Amino acid sequence: MLKARNYWGRECRKFRSESLAKKYREFEFLANESIKEFKQEQWKNFIKRQGKHPLSTIPFWKRINRLRESKRKKKIASLVHNGTYITENSLKAELFAEKLEKKFKLDENDAFNNTYRTNVDSFIMTGQLEQHFT
Repeated sequence: MLKARNYWGRECRKFRSESLAKKYREFEFLANESIKEFKQEQWKNFIKRQGKHPLSTIPFWKRINRLRESKRKKKIASLVHNGTYITENSLKAELFAEKLEKKFKLDENDAFNNTYRTNVDSFIMTGQLEQHFT
C-alpha cells in the first residue's frame, strides 16, 4: 500500500497532472486509513493484555510517555568528519561555523578593491551619479 502511494506521489510530482494527483490522493487516503487501523489494533491488543482490572497504571503511562518522546525528540544527527563520528552538539556547531566562515569569507584581493574604487570614483567625477537620479 505504501509503495503504491509513494509510486503515485513520484508520478504526480514528475508529470503534474490532475488525474495522477487524484490517484495519489486516493492511495494516500487508503494508506493513512490502514495506518490508523493498525495503530488502533495495537492499542486494543495492549489493553487486552492489561486485563479487565489492571493493578497499576504504570504500563499505560510508560507507553504514553514513550509515544510522546518519539514526537518530541529534536536531536541533531551524528556527523562524520574526516572519518570520525562526532556526536557532541557543540563540536557539530563549531564545524558548521567554520564551514560557513570559509564559505562567506570576504576576499582580500587588493586588485579587485582598487579596480572597484577607480570605477566608483570615475562614476562620481564624470557626473553620471547626478544623471542617474534625475
